Amino acid sequence: LDFKIEVPDLRQWRRDSLSIQVRMVKVSAGKLGHVWPHTMNFSANGGEIFSVLPPEDGHKRRDVPQDISGQLRVGRNAISVKVNDERPNDFVLGIVLTAPCGIPELRAQVGRCEDEEALDRVRRILTGQRKAGASARADEIVCLAPDKLKLMCPITMDRVVEPVRGRECQHLQCFGLEAYLTSNRQMRAFNNRWVCPVCTLILRPRDLVFDKYCSDVLAASTDDVEEVLIDAARGSWSSTSAARPHHGGAASPDSDIDEVDLASPSPMLRATPPPQTIPSLALPPASVPVPSPRGSRLGSAGAPP
Repeated sequence: LDFKIEVPDLRQWRRDSLSIQVRMVKVSAGKLGHVWPHTMNFSANGGEIFSVLPPEDGHKRRDVPQDISGQLRVGRNAISVKVNDERPNDFVLGIVLTAPCGIPELRAQVGRCEDEEALDRVRRILTGQRKAGASARADEIVCLAPDKLKLMCPITMDRVVEPVRGRECQHLQCFGLEAYLTSNRQMRAFNNRWVCPVCTLILRPRDLVFDKYCSDVLAASTDDVEEVLIDAARGSWSSTSAARPHHGGAASPDSDIDEVDLASPSPMLRATPPPQTIPSLALPPASVPVPSPRGSRLGSAGAPP
């Protein structure tokens, strides 16, 4: 394959930290992603820029785009591509201009899911799951998510900070925005980037939304709460958090059950009071019979001989 490309603004692109990359997809693959053919040679202006070698036996090759900005010249460039594969016509090659995006730029692409919309979504997901389970045949297997909202980020394993999820995700759990953006920017496996850590849906920053329902639950619950139970009918949630252990290491057997109704205009935290402890009554000590010495006719105190 031989063709020419014009790059008259190459110097300015380099000053702006833009780069020109070569990417490829295989249209016959079930999952589209960047992939090279079995072998390939890419040349520009008569000189080889990069080559793709066959994967080693027993190993999966990690295919990543190639930056060719440094090997091009201003103006017209003659490109030559040689592909060796069983199905070379299944591949599509693209030469793309890319710009780096920092965390602030990526955060600006995230949408919002406010109170009413977020609450309606929770009810819709839980109601839909129950209907699916009720209508399933006896021989069908239906995967139903529990009526629980996990508050731990699947990326950091800490409590979620700035909870986000995919706009089209059908699960309740959210993950931290900063953790998601940072981990994907640093990920070397190109085809594994921007994947939901809960359901594996492709989620680029513009596909994310900030979830107000999860944010309110996090704000109203204590730091030791890892998940809450959700009442789909009312939109409220409740949590059972075990008391923190004392210095001696023994934890209190009692638990505090908190319930919050997020459907009300002013959600209030209602804490169930701890059970009352009834003081025990002091009873006189029971009389204990004392064995009589051999030959003695004395019995227990107060008993007739």
